[in-house]
Amino acid sequence: DLYYKIIDPKADTKTRLVVARIMLVVIGAAVAFVASMKLTGILGAVAWAFCFANSGLFFPLVFGVWWKRANRAGAVAGMIGGFAAGAWYQYMVQFGGMTPWAGIDGLRFGMIGMPVSLVLMVVVSLMTEEPDAETQKMVEEIRVPSGKTIVQQ
Repeated sequence: DLYYKIIDPKADTKTRLVVARIMLVVIGAAVAFVASMKLTGILGAVAWAFCFANSGLFFPLVFGVWWKRANRAGAVAGMIGGFAAGAWYQYMVQFGGMTPWAGIDGLRFGMIGMPVSLVLMVVVSLMTEEPDAETQKMVEEIRVPSGKTIVQQ
C-alpha cells in the first residue's frame, strides 16, 4: 500500500506484486533479526517495539493533527528519518561497539530517533508545498469536531 499510494500510484499490478514480494522478504529478515536478539522477555520486546514506534511516528502523528502546515512529504521524511536514526543507534550500541550516549541504551533508542523525526518533519514540511484547503479543513475537523460529514463517499 505504501508503494502504490505514495511512491508510484500508477504502478501496474506486476510491479506492485514484485514490490510486495521484496518487502515480504525484507520484513521477514527484519523479524528474524529481532528474534535473534533475545530480548529480555516480554517487557524488553514491548519496550523495543515502543521505541521503534516512538522514534519515527510520534511527531508526524502529533503534527499531522495540530500543525496546519504539516504535509505528506514532511511526515514521510520524519517517519523514515526517525526510524532510520533509531535503528542505526540501536544497531551501533548493540553490535557496533558504540558506547551509549548519555546512558541511552539499546532499549531507549527512540530518544535518538525522535529529534531527527522532529527536525525532518518541520524542515521538509516548510520546504514543500503546504496542504490544500480541503486537507486543512479535514485536519481542523479532527481537532474540533462539528458533527458534520466532511468527506462524502
